[in-house]
Amino acid sequence: MSLRDVIAAAEATPTHLRVCAPAELPGIADRFGARNVTVEYTRLPAVDDEAFVVVSRDGAFVGSVGLAPVRSRSDDGSGGLDGPVEWRLDSVAMERLLELLDDVAYTSLDRRQMLATSREIEDRAWRVGRGRLYTGFQSFSAMRDQVGVYRRLATKPGLDVHVFGEPDWEPPPMETVAVHPSDDPDIARTWFVVFEGTDRLDSCALLAEERSPGEFYGFWTYDPDRVAAIVREIRGAMTRSGT
Repeated sequence: MSLRDVIAAAEATPTHLRVCAPAELPGIADRFGARNVTVEYTRLPAVDDEAFVVVSRDGAFVGSVGLAPVRSRSDDGSGGLDGPVEWRLDSVAMERLLELLDDVAYTSLDRRQMLATSREIEDRAWRVGRGRLYTGFQSFSAMRDQVGVYRRLATKPGLDVHVFGEPDWEPPPMETVAVHPSDDPDIARTWFVVFEGTDRLDSCALLAEERSPGEFYGFWTYDPDRVAAIVREIRGAMTRSGT
């Protein structure tokens, strides 16, 4: 198996999001359009029926999220909130839904989105402060603007920091950062930021493959078993490169 095989496995696992509500939720399909998710609607017969979203993966139930009822203002001039009910994903429901969609592959991410997600994982490694952080930039030249970030991360005494890439540029000395030059295709074709916490429940990872210039396909995960599988493949690439 390779890092790209891990991505392909996530891509090949069908995920369905079924919205059960009296009416379609505007924009929900667009909201998750970048993910490898099929969105379907089941229309409930009564306006006041309790609405919810069900997530299933590979035909198996994953979880459900209730939708928040929002009553619109009356159109009789009273200004009261007694108009028809609309169902929405509030912030709590959205957070829960994103948790259920953990491990679901994205159809495309650009470099800006990749950097934003990478920073979230780097920040988690900094806050926890204990474990290993593995980052693959594809090529060392791509980390020019990140040298300061990784120097700072490496000041955490309990954090073991490793960076990977094709050696197309020589990074400046970074004390306590392990630098791994590699021409392994897994390293050259994938972008990864993986935090392996000493407590497995702190672990998280981003893994994506560049399939066209500047466009990535991949996923991020908080599943410690999935993170461990990614780490095994990274260590395999390290062994093949002799680093």
